[in-house]
Amino acid sequence: MPWRVRLLVSESPAPRWGWARPEIFPPRSRPWPNGSPRSERALATGIFNSGSNIGAIVAPLAVPYIAFHFGWQWAFILTGAIGLVWLAFWIPIYARPELHPRVTKEELAYIQSDPPDPPAAKIPWVQLIPYRQTSAFAIGKALTDPIWWFYLYWLPRSCDRITDLI
Repeated sequence: MPWRVRLLVSESPAPRWGWARPEIFPPRSRPWPNGSPRSERALATGIFNSGSNIGAIVAPLAVPYIAFHFGWQWAFILTGAIGLVWLAFWIPIYARPELHPRVTKEELAYIQSDPPDPPAAKIPWVQLIPYRQTSAFAIGKALTDPIWWFYLYWLPRSCDRITDLI
């Protein structure tokens, strides 16, 4: 394996691995508010978000197998091809509910049945601290993020040193 790939995989800091993640989440979230009423958006978001977690489980198993048996180039080619195949199915199928030929008038009325959003009030961040929800989220992130980034950064390096796979 070329030294540049070894350096990229085993020595790069974790933020470089996820360089596209912030850019993909907003557009990936956009179809769900258009295609579901407010009462079902959390479920829809949970379903599409589970794809990230499934990918985080499947990719560490599949990509090394592909790289070991077919070469590291094929690991990039096949994972990219999966995205292109998905895109080939998504583009013809997806349309806004108002324009989709398979959405009935009843379904469209149900999707658009939400009352209009009230005007948003500006709240300073300091006023959010006393709320239990804010504290629960902040404490949860503070406790779990270090473990997650430890796994993302140190586990691949450790596996590389132990197995010399990369």
